[in-house]
Amino acid sequence: MSAMPKTILIVEDNESIREAIETIFSFNGLNYVSSENCEQAIVRLLNDKIDLVLCDIRLPDTLGYAVISFMKTQENLKGIPFIFLSAFADKKDVERGLQLGASAFVTKPFTNAKLLATILQYLGA
Repeated sequence: MSAMPKTILIVEDNESIREAIETIFSFNGLNYVSSENCEQAIVRLLNDKIDLVLCDIRLPDTLGYAVISFMKTQENLKGIPFIFLSAFADKKDVERGLQLGASAFVTKPFTNAKLLATILQYLGA
């Protein structure tokens, strides 16, 4: 019996960026589910088997920091690798994300190669 494929949760409110990431993942054989805000992301985390989270910082309902903060309170979610994705990658944002337990930080605009390399590093693929 083969191992279940790993699933990435994409949390991105910008539809064109979200679709671009979905295309990159599909083209490279990666499974994903998507959400466009923090509330949807938390529902996905509670209901789906998620192996990695790729999350924008600026979301319509709150900041992406809320997603990782929620995950760190849940025993079954706190070990999941979490990668922030943001155009707002000043030193304070990066430091705050890493203090909250983020594994990595990918800045927009990103190259397909940079995004994939970062994802695969933490997905263990």
